[in-house]
Amino acid sequence: MKSAQFIHIETYSKKSAKKADKKNHSSDVRQTNVKGVLSEARRDDGFTSHIDVVEAPTTLYGCSIDELEALADEYHANGYTVDKNGVQKKLRSDASILLAGVISLNKSDSDIWEEYKKDAVEYLKKKYGKNLKFVIEHTDETNPHIHFYVVASPGENLNDFHDGKLAVSKLSKEEKKDQKTVYTKAMTMFQDDFYFKVSKKY
Repeated sequence: MKSAQFIHIETYSKKSAKKADKKNHSSDVRQTNVKGVLSEARRDDGFTSHIDVVEAPTTLYGCSIDELEALADEYHANGYTVDKNGVQKKLRSDASILLAGVISLNKSDSDIWEEYKKDAVEYLKKKYGKNLKFVIEHTDETNPHIHFYVVASPGENLNDFHDGKLAVSKLSKEEKKDQKTVYTKAMTMFQDDFYFKVSKKY
């Protein structure tokens, strides 16, 4: 490969965190919540100012965007946490209910994109199993890329599908002081895993 691969994941809730209500990154997602992320994926009006000529996304795997949104809503409605006393509690409005990720290549590597994206989708299917609900490709931006979406089942913690957050959740109270280091290491291992199982081939 002439350039490095890019893979990134993030979790989203129904309600934006207060600090995220303001535009805090360079993408066009004006709402850092599930509705905002899926509106950009769907190419809704108001979420495409960074695109010259808007094109509908191409589904590569799974359900539709509307069905994905319904699955996330269903998870929020039926999901729960269990406190230290074993009592089930309904998910809060700011609980993570959708994991979204992107895999991209530089446009200079577009000649390998068709095979690369097939291998990437297979990697995602193996990593997330039945929880991988939807994969789409956007063809109206400069660099070739796909977006993927993961929803947990009731009783599962969506954050457990995020490598960094899962690693931090396993820390003891005394180890919490090292959570930034642990998070970074877990995300580096995630990047490395994708490289060795997909990108290295190219």
